[in-house]
Amino acid sequence: MNGDILIEKNGDARGSTFVVNLIVKRSLNQTQAASDLPYQLTKGPSKCLNDWKILVVDDSEDNRTLMKVLLEREGAIVDLASGADEGIEKAHASNFDLVLMDIQMPNVDGYQALARLRQESYRKPIFALTAHTMKEERDRALAAGFSGHISKPINASALVDTLIAHARQWH
Repeated sequence: MNGDILIEKNGDARGSTFVVNLIVKRSLNQTQAASDLPYQLTKGPSKCLNDWKILVVDDSEDNRTLMKVLLEREGAIVDLASGADEGIEKAHASNFDLVLMDIQMPNVDGYQALARLRQESYRKPIFALTAHTMKEERDRALAAGFSGHISKPINASALVDTLIAHARQWH
């Protein structure tokens, strides 16, 4: 959100003081129509991912469930894999429009899974899902061959906007 979080005081048993600075847009006035706003979850599903087949590969059941709910709400058909080996197998077995791949998984991580899929001639878009949001991590993911980088925790509108923006390159 282009802001800062600072620890102003940290010490004794009374706790810590944090200062949070965020850049926010001004709130709507009553005459501004909600339809003038960008995508919002509160409007209900827009079905803008209607019939997209998406594979979500993540070792966290909570993350898989959240992604499934968010993507299906937008009309996507979602399949899930709990690890890289299962994800690689499912990616080859079905005709997905794209794959969302967690980077940090046990045994085989997202980078290794990406490399295997690309070595096996898998050409569909694969997005990195990661809690690492620093520019260096984004650059590393793109340099490794991911089609894009999506930060956790997931922001539903940013997720959908990212996928739609990249869709122009695929079709």
